[in-house]
Amino acid sequence: MADASSLSGPEPPGDGITSDAIIQVAPTLEGVRLLGAALRGVCLQVLTDDEASEMELALVEAATNIVKHAFSDMTGGQLSAELKIGETFVEVVLCDNGAAFNPLLTHTSAPWAEDDYKDFDDLPENGLGLGLIVALTDGQSYHRENGKNALRLQKTRKPDSN
Repeated sequence: MADASSLSGPEPPGDGITSDAIIQVAPTLEGVRLLGAALRGVCLQVLTDDEASEMELALVEAATNIVKHAFSDMTGGQLSAELKIGETFVEVVLCDNGAAFNPLLTHTSAPWAEDDYKDFDDLPENGLGLGLIVALTDGQSYHRENGKNALRLQKTRKPDSN
């Protein structure tokens, strides 16, 4: 049975998937780089260059956090990304067998948008990446099942995009 999910943004489109792929990489920063490059190529089939860049940045941030935190005290880690392409969206589900952690439960808003931070030096050292992930994607959810974390990120092409 899966743990309770945290869902933000629209439900993932169940229909309209035109293509999908699963990419498994070593849980290293080099593996994250490869995932980012693969995702960018996929995104450019559906999204504008700016939208693809936003999705790539969100994926790289999330995957880097997984590598740095979920696998910090373990060997034999697994990291994969399931990419789904629709007519107007790209979705990626990052899966890992690292320590259980729902990053969406720690997010309330983009910390740089708070009035408390008038100066760049006042920004907190941690938590900025999650704010970026949420700001750059249109939907996010997390669940854990059978000892694996799954973080879903979705980006939808804006109506005025070509």
